[in-house]
Amino acid sequence: MSTFFKPRHAPRQTDAAIFATETTVAPGAAHSVQVFSQWTIGLSLGGRIRYHIGAGSHAAKAGDMVVIRPHTSIAWQVPRGVDKWKMVYSLFHPRPHWLEWLNAFSLVEGCCIMPLPEPLRGRIADGLREVTQVYGRGGASHDDFARLELERVLLMLYTGIQHRHNTTDERVLAAIELLHAHYAEAWNVRRLAATLSISPSRLSHLFNAHLQTSPMAYLERVRLEHAEKLLRFGSSPVNQVARAVGFHDPEYFAIRFKRFCDASPREFRKQCAALPQPDDTMP
Repeated sequence: MSTFFKPRHAPRQTDAAIFATETTVAPGAAHSVQVFSQWTIGLSLGGRIRYHIGAGSHAAKAGDMVVIRPHTSIAWQVPRGVDKWKMVYSLFHPRPHWLEWLNAFSLVEGCCIMPLPEPLRGRIADGLREVTQVYGRGGASHDDFARLELERVLLMLYTGIQHRHNTTDERVLAAIELLHAHYAEAWNVRRLAATLSISPSRLSHLFNAHLQTSPMAYLERVRLEHAEKLLRFGSSPVNQVARAVGFHDPEYFAIRFKRFCDASPREFRKQCAALPQPDDTMP
């Protein structure tokens, strides 16, 4: 984590698939006008900031989320007399299916600043910190995993926006949190729905309406993403990896993993082993 904000990003940060950091900025510090080719999202953790975006000026405080479209002119300054400002943020090029989520924000002059209520604020703060930790390990493979963590953050934000218009979406958020925390358990739609005090048909309808997938398809994706991490960074046998993420049939796990990654678990592990070790760390 940087101690004080660096006014310029290195070239690899401003054109890479993702850049992420948590930063602390001194009172009175300013950032000159820049235009990034990536999307930007950030959550203020403390203090106050004033953004100058396009022709507008926008104040933000702790708990406010900022979303900025690519190629938007942006500058900012921490007002004097304000205690140091803290923020966790990411610059990124989105995967194609992220665009629907990002376009759900009401962007005025390429920017949206909105307060996040609890408990969503805490979830997003924890999620973005996880993005920075994974990204900070350095190397292209870690960038890929940082993007996986960022995808979860964006999905939580998207469902959170929907929740502002439909109170039942809080159950979708609760389901997402539950499945991420206990993905290895033996879930089915009936058990998940009962845990959330909702009917199975209603839960399935909400998932399809807001996430364009079913609860069990979402769970499988979570499991396979965790399996990908275990295979890349761990040394456990494939059968153990399968059980660790909730698959009790190793052959079925191998079939689903190959569909997910275009390689069997063993092939994927060999490919990872052949990659050069990361020598690029966050400055």
